[in-house]
Amino acid sequence: PGPELSIILKEKDSAWVDVIDGSVFWLDKECTCFTWLSDVVTDTRDLLVVKRDGSGYVNVTKDLDMDVIKVLSVDASGGYAYVLSALKSSHLSTALFKIPLPLPLPSSTTTTTTTNRKPQLITPVEQTAQHQYLISPGGLYAIENVSNIDRPLRVNIISLPDHKVVDRLVTNSKLKRRLDSVCVGKMELFRVMIHHHHHHHQHHHYHYYLDTQIATQTHKSTHTHTYTHTHGYTKTPTQDVYMHVHYTYIQIYI
Repeated sequence: PGPELSIILKEKDSAWVDVIDGSVFWLDKECTCFTWLSDVVTDTRDLLVVKRDGSGYVNVTKDLDMDVIKVLSVDASGGYAYVLSALKSSHLSTALFKIPLPLPLPSSTTTTTTTNRKPQLITPVEQTAQHQYLISPGGLYAIENVSNIDRPLRVNIISLPDHKVVDRLVTNSKLKRRLDSVCVGKMELFRVMIHHHHHHHQHHHYHYYLDTQIATQTHKSTHTHTYTHTHGYTKTPTQDVYMHVHYTYIQIYI
């Protein structure tokens, strides 16, 4: 007979449960605990530190204005993780956070245990945009991809944790000048939230709206993109829609 199997963590939902690829990082040499992303513990996607013996976990991001997308890097010896996250208060941006990890875990860890240490927002608060990061080994540098509704993609090498630009790999300055030369009217992004009480999950409708005025003051062209998804899929699909609208705008008017 093979080795005896035991349940470490059980997640249950009335709709479905997602296993987020790349979310597991072992946090010590003995492999006694690991990171895990869950969208069923609360109504957002949380970062958990789970004990391998099945005795419980720490919800690292409980009650924070965060909806975690991905664990990018873990420094177990330093006691922190870099994660990409959206804010629950606004899914129009993604940002890099440095999250303290409760290591070593207390022996009395339960499913309600939390940590009092606060995360650090690494992305500058004025950068309302979609971000992606590739963290270097050692966590001293990162490659940042950033774009928003009125600026094309930029790629930078930044230092961590101060987020200072060390080198600019892609500026798209020519495309930016062409964008600036177009007579553009008001651009607005907004969200409409709709609650479906007969489901456990909340459903969100996102409306992306561009009101672009070209050539004359009387000629207007409006482009609207609507996307619907269940909570727990909030960030990656939202980012795809955001970028789709942005580049459609560029292709039509440039």
